[in-house]
Amino acid sequence: MPARGAQVILTGDAQDAARGGATNTIYGNVGARDAAIPTTPVDTFPNPIAMPVGAAVSARAGGGQASATRMASAINNVTVVATAADSVVLDPMAPGQMSVVVNATANSTQVFGTSPATINGVATATGVPLAAGKVGLFFAVTSSNIRGGALA
Repeated sequence: MPARGAQVILTGDAQDAARGGATNTIYGNVGARDAAIPTTPVDTFPNPIAMPVGAAVSARAGGGQASATRMASAINNVTVVATAADSVVLDPMAPGQMSVVVNATANSTQVFGTSPATINGVATATGVPLAAGKVGLFFAVTSSNIRGGALA
C-alpha cells in the first residue's frame, strides 16, 4: 500500500497483451481520510493517449479574434502565418478539455479563445501570442477561463 498523500497511482491492465498495447488506469488520490487504494478506477486510457489531429491550419491574415481561423481539433498544426500576429481561435472548450496548437511557421501567431473565453485572463479581443516554432497547450478551467501557453 502506498503512503498516505500519494497523488496518483497508475497500474497496467491485466489484458494489455491481449489488446496489443499498454493501458493505464488511474485510481485517484490516496488522501488522509482514505484507508486504502480505491478499488474502482476513476478513468482508463490507452498509452499513449490518442488525440485527433486536424488538417493544416492557415492563420487569418490581419489578425483579430472576430475573423480568426477556427481550430476544431484537439491537436492543431498551424502551417501558415504570413505575417506576425495573424490569428487563430480555439474551438469552444468545456471544463477539462485541452487543445494543442503547433506553430510550425517562422512567424508568431495570435491565439484567441472563442468569445467570451479569455486565455490567462487576457481580454478576449486581445488573445495571446504563440511564438514561431513553439507548441502551446491550452486547458479549459471553465468554458470561459482558459489557461495555458507555450512549452519552453
